[in-house]
Amino acid sequence: MLDARRPTIAKTAEGRPRRRLGDPGPAPVPGPNATSRIQKRKRNPVDAGPCTPMAVVRIAELAVVATAGHLITYALGSCVGVVGYDEQSRVAGLLHVLLPQSESDPERAALRPGTYADTGIPALVHAMRGLGANPQTSRFRLAGGASMLRSSATLEVGQRNVMAVRKALWKAGLLVESEAIGGTQPRTLSVNASTGVVVIASPGRPEVQL
Repeated sequence: MLDARRPTIAKTAEGRPRRRLGDPGPAPVPGPNATSRIQKRKRNPVDAGPCTPMAVVRIAELAVVATAGHLITYALGSCVGVVGYDEQSRVAGLLHVLLPQSESDPERAALRPGTYADTGIPALVHAMRGLGANPQTSRFRLAGGASMLRSSATLEVGQRNVMAVRKALWKAGLLVESEAIGGTQPRTLSVNASTGVVVIASPGRPEVQL
């Protein structure tokens, strides 16, 4: 009786296993040249420089990194991006605020505190402190709050977001060092945890440090 768990192997008349069609057979033994090439690659790897991963912070999200890495967020229209950086611990945080107040949807605020300014700022500060940052000596920068559709409603949302973020930072005893707010163009905001450099980019304009 055949064991269904073990594959059957046809054999030649000499008793050697017969290779089935499509079977690559046993792996070839590498010769001395192949071995030397493998060893050479191990001895002389391609040096791509230090690894600096970039994390994308989406709308209503926040992220923190320490020592190395980049944080970046896109499409800051009426939304407000908040960067916090502690030079001593080299901890960087980035928050993408969508709306000003969480009272309109407490459940959403509990699940995604970065959605609102009044819950996002405390969450950002808490996350930075968790990686060793001192919020009181950290530098905070703002970007966004633009009027993308040139309507009064959109303009109001942008202004309200900026005011709510400033208020939340003030309540936490934190000051804004610099900002790029208002206008009618979207912004991309990024921070380098290694250097603390914050960069803003807008369509058709050169990148500038904030």
